[in-house]
Amino acid sequence: MLFGKHEPYHAFFDKLKRAVAAKDKNAVAGMVAYPVAVHRANAQIIVRTRKEFLARYDQIFTPKLVDTVGRQDYATLFVRDEGAMIGDGEIWFSSVCRDHACKQPDIKITAFNLE
Repeated sequence: MLFGKHEPYHAFFDKLKRAVAAKDKNAVAGMVAYPVAVHRANAQIIVRTRKEFLARYDQIFTPKLVDTVGRQDYATLFVRDEGAMIGDGEIWFSSVCRDHACKQPDIKITAFNLE
């Protein structure tokens, strides 16, 4: 109820799982809100463009992250005002406004928190 209808979030989640499993980097890159922060233990990288994301894809989607996405079920996602998280917060996704009116927001990945 926090974000309205759940079906768009479920569809986004299912699409992300399929794209990650298929190693479809272009599909995943299209699901990211740019710029996006990629947090690591002692550093933060801001990925500003789709092109930059694609160049860093294998650094972000490590085998561990791919496994985390694959094991996550929609019913067990943790959700709060900042969005929904996969795993222990490795990936966050939420509604992102296309414009100031925000009449048709998109659901996008908004942050990565990696080890």
